[in-house]
Amino acid sequence: MNMIMTVDTQNHVVDCSTQRGTLLPNEGQNQLRQAKLAKLVTELCWTTLFPEVSQKAFSDNKDSQVIVAPMVFTPLIGLSEEQQQLQKTRIDLYRQIRFFREQLFVGHDIQSIGVASFHFIADAQGKVNECMVNLNQSPFRSQGFKADSALQQRLATQCKRLDLRQMPGFANYPEGLPMGYVQVDYSPWMNGRKQL
Repeated sequence: MNMIMTVDTQNHVVDCSTQRGTLLPNEGQNQLRQAKLAKLVTELCWTTLFPEVSQKAFSDNKDSQVIVAPMVFTPLIGLSEEQQQLQKTRIDLYRQIRFFREQLFVGHDIQSIGVASFHFIADAQGKVNECMVNLNQSPFRSQGFKADSALQQRLATQCKRLDLRQMPGFANYPEGLPMGYVQVDYSPWMNGRKQL
């Protein structure tokens, strides 16, 4: 599966799509799997902070660049038990990041680029008792970061209202997940196509 990302001269993502990769099986086979992968790759395109494209690549300030990135998803079949467990841990972590992103960022106008870190303490029923939020520069996009105390406060308030029983991986802890840590990339384009 190829991720096709278009960025403007400000290095803002303005379009995301996918293209069937050459390594995928016949087009008629696994159509549901391919559709799910395409949806995931498009989501990753909009929500992941990538390094900036050099300004030398743009001919003028109205130019844009299209980046085609091959994405490889390794099935768990054929991996050792240890490798499978590592992959499952990574998948759970991604699902937790996605949960926080969907619960706390979707539908909000984001005016900065950065990484939100959530340190939380919850009880066995999934009620968040404490949630500390830090907003930091992304190592890939330090120029786009703006300190935003209103965003930080809103995220902390909403985090305390989360029902973590809905969070993937929470049920794996029968005593509850007393402490947790999640980092979420954020950007003005993270909620999909819009005018910047």
